[in-house]
Amino acid sequence: MSKIYSLEFGYANFLKENYGDFIFTDGSSIGDGALQITPNSGNPTYQSGRVLYKETFKLRRSNRSTLTSIDTTFVFNIRPLTRPGGEGLAFILTNNPALPSNSGGQWLGIVNDQTNNKLANHIIAVEFDTRKSYPQDLDDNHIGLDVNGIISKAQLSFGSTNINISSGSDIVVNLQFDAISNSVKVNASTFNETVRGTYIFNFVSYVDLSNYLSEDVWVGFSASTGNLTQLNQIKSWYFRTIDIDMTGTEQFMWLLAMLILLPVAALLYLILCEEFFQNYHRKIIQVVCALSLEKKKKSGLRFRLKELKDATANFDPNRELGNRGFGTVYRGCLKWQGFNKDVAVKRILSNSHGGERNSSPT
Repeated sequence: MSKIYSLEFGYANFLKENYGDFIFTDGSSIGDGALQITPNSGNPTYQSGRVLYKETFKLRRSNRSTLTSIDTTFVFNIRPLTRPGGEGLAFILTNNPALPSNSGGQWLGIVNDQTNNKLANHIIAVEFDTRKSYPQDLDDNHIGLDVNGIISKAQLSFGSTNINISSGSDIVVNLQFDAISNSVKVNASTFNETVRGTYIFNFVSYVDLSNYLSEDVWVGFSASTGNLTQLNQIKSWYFRTIDIDMTGTEQFMWLLAMLILLPVAALLYLILCEEFFQNYHRKIIQVVCALSLEKKKKSGLRFRLKELKDATANFDPNRELGNRGFGTVYRGCLKWQGFNKDVAVKRILSNSHGGERNSSPT
């Protein structure tokens, strides 16, 4: 397995000279050392904005042996301008960089009421929602995974932590899209917690990006305000894509599977063969034994009394099979030419003149 970082960039902060590195929509800008996703002046209501990196990366869907994973870390700050603030911001992956019209309020700059949940949107978002806009929303302080709309496929509340994402505190997020497991992992904490290396919030969900995005993908952020407002800022951002060549891995996995499966198959084959030959051999023994006994019978030979006593445990009463004219029949096991054969032995009464004084194979 080989890895190539096909797109990689990092900003500890954002300066005016970085303006050409991004695509801005009306109202978004760089200010106060941060990407301002929605306007940072006045008190604008029902606004939305997007800031995207200027270059796309490729999912390489045309080459299924190559998978593209994503690893990104950013610091965001949401400062309320009203009490409470609203609505939130999102990290987005999209094939369409244009900001949808009328995407303010609950739409987070992702979609609008005409395009929500449409397959043609080609957008994946990890939202940081600061307002409970729908019954499906957990609360006004949660994270969610959105696919082509703003009703989250999966979500988790920050309520069990000390994180309030709209408190004006810096929140650091590490986000990973793993193309091998199709998992989305999000670690988040306040900035001070991260300095100590302790992530106090962890979110995991699953999505196959190639099911929703075509080859060329823009990456960035979107945000919105409603009748209540806030500043939605990105203060630092590191991003990289990891192209994983699976060709060698597939060959290795195929070889490993063969190394495991072939011995198992061989063992099963030997077991089946052994069972077959044991059954076959057992039948041959029975036929040979029966033929030998029959041959001895036809030859006019007779078994010695000791042989019959040994076969019936000295005519043990517990081996009696019943009385059948002229004597009592016993169950026995006769050893003959190295084989053991079950037989019925009739013990003829001394005053009887009928019957045959011999044993017969069963």
